[in-house]
Amino acid sequence: MILDLVKKSRSYRIFDESYKLKKEDLIDLIELARFSPCGKNGQYLRFIPIYQEEILKKIYPYLAWAAYLKDWNGPTEGERPTGIILVVSNEGSLNDAILSCDMGIVSQSIMLGATEKNLGGCMIRALNR
Repeated sequence: MILDLVKKSRSYRIFDESYKLKKEDLIDLIELARFSPCGKNGQYLRFIPIYQEEILKKIYPYLAWAAYLKDWNGPTEGERPTGIILVVSNEGSLNDAILSCDMGIVSQSIMLGATEKNLGGCMIRALNR
């Protein structure tokens, strides 16, 4: 039941880095996002699965984790996610409200899918661009 899935879903900020996500895990979650509704049925969002350790290590320093926790800089080695799905758009004609709403919808689909697979996740929009 969807209510049970929503209740079980959480934002995790510490992960078990010994569990290595595979490309297929991320592709399964992207499939859920791909079929999620979006404004104007524009299909302008793109999804980039990242699971290679060397690329993840390059991305971690640019992520802003839990901004309200001033004394915490995010997960340390051994506690970081082993997969990231970047949700991007190069559609310049959409206003930020539509873009933010649609990114939220697809991100929630991804999070619920992760919960169903007994995985965890965290939506992060704050990053050092």
